Amino acid sequence: MNFIKSAVLITLASLLLAVSCEDDDDNGSRTFEQDLEELNNFLLKKESDGFNIDTTDLGVYYILRKEGEGPYPESVDTCYIEYVSYFLDGSLIDMTKDYFPNGIWRFVLKEADMTAGLKDGIKRMNKGCKMDLIIPSHLAFGSEGTGKVPPHNSLIYVVTMHNIVPPEED
Repeated sequence: MNFIKSAVLITLASLLLAVSCEDDDDNGSRTFEQDLEELNNFLLKKESDGFNIDTTDLGVYYILRKEGEGPYPESVDTCYIEYVSYFLDGSLIDMTKDYFPNGIWRFVLKEADMTAGLKDGIKRMNKGCKMDLIIPSHLAFGSEGTGKVPPHNSLIYVVTMHNIVPPEED
């Protein structure tokens, strides 16, 4: 039950962070505590459904859907990924097909404009790997939110790593 231990540690750390921050819930919007409860319930449901959930050192949860092969990306490598992102309730947020004609996002890992949680999960993917990355709100868009994502929303990215190219081959 590595997941449960990780969840408890992240919950405690997150609560300490929430207590030390100002309460920005002056308009009745979602709270950090609501998101944390929903995230924990989501993870427990996935685990009870038989999914093997692991956690990165940063605190991103992931479900390996398909093993990849070869090396994992270095910060200077160019990655080619495809993703679909969702809220915990399953509502679609967006997908790479919304932004790229071929549906594949090409970026140099260290230069990529993405959340800390997404970048952390991608570091665990090699060529051909498919993963569900479950990113707690504080590693996604936090208390500010962005565009389609309101504050305090954990996210799910279903990501496929199509290729990893070192700089000398790019």
